[in-house]
Amino acid sequence: PRDLLKPMFAVQEYKVIGQKLHPAQKPFELLKILIENSTVGGETVLDPFMGSGETLRAARETGRKGIGIEKELEWFNLASSV
Repeated sequence: PRDLLKPMFAVQEYKVIGQKLHPAQKPFELLKILIENSTVGGETVLDPFMGSGETLRAARETGRKGIGIEKELEWFNLASSV
């Protein structure tokens, strides 16, 4: 087990900016904060339900590697183009 790098509140309020690409899409800025607070640069982030691929994009932008898994071809193709 590893503690978060910085303390965080249990509730975070962010909005998806622009048009949502996937019904369960999370706000990009929130994903970046969560990734930066729970990993260090160079580590790998696993997203087993990658949907729009925003988590992988946030991982890449914060200096992490990303692995995504998606069973629906439509969402896989969308995430591959992000």
